[in-house]
Amino acid sequence: MVIRALHPIRDLDLVVDFYADAPDYWLIAEGRAPGPEKARDFFTDAPPGCDPQTSHRLGLFLEGRLSDRSA
Repeated sequence: MVIRALHPIRDLDLVVDFYADAPDYWLIAEGRAPGPEKARDFFTDAPPGCDPQTSHRLGLFLEGRLSDRSA
């Protein structure tokens, strides 16, 4: 298991794949399956008043794949 910073260019495809692995969640939450735009937004979204450039985005990797769990 590795936790490391995610890069908006180098890791974009990993985030696209991560979102694609759970389409049912996104269909319920947002009414549509996520696409590449959703993954790009991951790197620029931030709470109101927060600069996205100062935010850290970390990924948990299991067997070289971005994961949502540690087991």
